Parts: sequence; C-alpha cells; structure tokens
Amino acid sequence: MYKYYMTQRGFSIGAQPMKNLVDHGDYDCKTTVLPGVAAWSWLKYSEPLTDAEIAAYELEPDPDNPNAALSFN
Repeated sequence: MYKYYMTQRGFSIGAQPMKNLVDHGDYDCKTTVLPGVAAWSWLKYSEPLTDAEIAAYELEPDPDNPNAALSFN
C-alpha cells in the first residue's frame, strides 16, 4: 500500500486521484502527521501516484511507502 497525506484540504469530490484508491480517512482537524507536515486526511492506494499527481493534488507521500523519497512541501 502507498499512503499519502492531504495537506491543503480534506477528502472530497475532485480533491484527490481516485484510480487505485483503496481507503481513506479524515482527521478531526488539521493534524501534524510528520515533522513539519500537517494534514486534513490520509489516502491509501494499491499503486504509487506519479510525481505529477502528487504535485497537482498537493499531497505528501508517507516516508514508509515502498521506494519512496520524502518530499516535504
């Protein structure tokens, strides 16, 4: 699984890529999820997102993703 954090908005229509999405969850408020990174929601995908998708939807990849490099926004 590949996990990403929604740093600018919560889960909503058109706010995240839907292809390969297997699970998602919302925090009660914007929550610190990584050092220097706060998020409204988290997303899990069966396949990794592209760099273009990550940038377009303003997502932060989880550093524990397979073969992932942390990109801190």
